[in-house]
Amino acid sequence: MKLYEMLATTHYYQKTWIFENNACDQNMPLFKGMADDARKDDVIWDWLMCDVELYYCEYGTLVILVRDENYNERLEKHYLYSDRWGTEKEKRPWRTSSEIDMELKKQDEND
Repeated sequence: MKLYEMLATTHYYQKTWIFENNACDQNMPLFKGMADDARKDDVIWDWLMCDVELYYCEYGTLVILVRDENYNERLEKHYLYSDRWGTEKEKRPWRTSSEIDMELKKQDEND
């Protein structure tokens, strides 16, 4: 399934998180918000034809992992200045699957 197909069948008010996913379990956030806003988002526009690797709904949020075009490479290999990221969670932009789940749970507790 392509991302545009997933967004077309999702209710417009559905809370949605979209991540770029690779084989190293590095998930780069692309979008967080309502599905209707994702359909209009300029960043998501570039990803609409990409394959959906995995999707699930947890704590009322639809999480969509889109397959990265460089799926077998680490994110650091195709992002500029990625040497500044380091390994600390607070400094790097990507999240592992378990970190995404922890963020979802924390958000649910705050809502």
